[in-house]
Amino acid sequence: MNATTQERFDVRLDGLLTNLSPVTIVTPNAEQGQTRDGKGKFSRVARRTVIQDGLRIEMPVITGSTLRGKMRRAAVEVMRRTEVAAGGSGVLTLSQAHLNMVGGIKGAGDEGAFDIQRREMMTTKNPVLSLFGAGDPWIMSRAQIGDAVPVAPVECDVIGGVRSDDARRDPEFFAKVDETAAQGWMAMRSANRERTAKKTTEKALQAELRAARKAKDEATVERLNQELAALRESGKDDKAKAAARACLKHVLSEVMIIAHPIIPFVTQEIWAAIPSLDTESLALRPWPLARPECEDEAAVRDMEFLQGVIVAVRNIRSELGIAPGLALTVLVRAGGEDQHFLL
Repeated sequence: MNATTQERFDVRLDGLLTNLSPVTIVTPNAEQGQTRDGKGKFSRVARRTVIQDGLRIEMPVITGSTLRGKMRRAAVEVMRRTEVAAGGSGVLTLSQAHLNMVGGIKGAGDEGAFDIQRREMMTTKNPVLSLFGAGDPWIMSRAQIGDAVPVAPVECDVIGGVRSDDARRDPEFFAKVDETAAQGWMAMRSANRERTAKKTTEKALQAELRAARKAKDEATVERLNQELAALRESGKDDKAKAAARACLKHVLSEVMIIAHPIIPFVTQEIWAAIPSLDTESLALRPWPLARPECEDEAAVRDMEFLQGVIVAVRNIRSELGIAPGLALTVLVRAGGEDQHFLL
């Protein structure tokens, strides 16, 4: 096999799955149904249409996401035991545990910027991320895991329960992570609780708003609209700050690496003073490489066009002696649909 060729294998596992504990076949976005008495709701079991003897049959399935989660956790446990057998601790940080076990912490808000070179290094060092992928940073999985479809008609046992995290499901979870994990887990749990409470409050306000509109109570409608707007705006500042911090961290780390050969003592001092940056020595960090996937010729052309418009307007101001602070109405004739869209 040479450097430009990859072999691909499609492996189909056909056998009997025996569960040591109940396996959910209800996905988070499952269709919601109403109970017969109309007082409660339930989630419908995940089903797929299969062809048997020329007939289309709806069969309950174990979803690929469920199988992927089981396999991820088994792979992480194999890695931990291998490290312990080699004399290591086998202990993970809370972020490492979530990154490996569930592919990243997927909470509310946008994901921060990530380093593409760091992502590639992670997949090279970590077979779990390379095989199953991750969502923070985004890493495409190499394993395509589909649904487990029964080979014969089956009936589902209805088991009540709720979704829970690893710390609740696994009694040994905190033995697998470092001593700071408990505090981090509590903070994350508190944030999730606040997010759930916010959604519950929003649903209640929306129900009141529908009732007020039906009753044509304009004063109540106005008040509820204001409360909903305030509720939706709450937390946005925190998201903006988190995004700004992620961007600043990424830019600062790249600048420190580039400037290190010129001012090594200054850059190393700055690097060591920022806890969120990597703990290894700055001198050991790989040199930033060009990223062809980040190049966008269309964006460059669009930016050059906009810069040309700005320069032309400034030249007109200068030639006619128009003050820079004076607002102008500018008429620009676009040369095509793309330029018209930009303007």
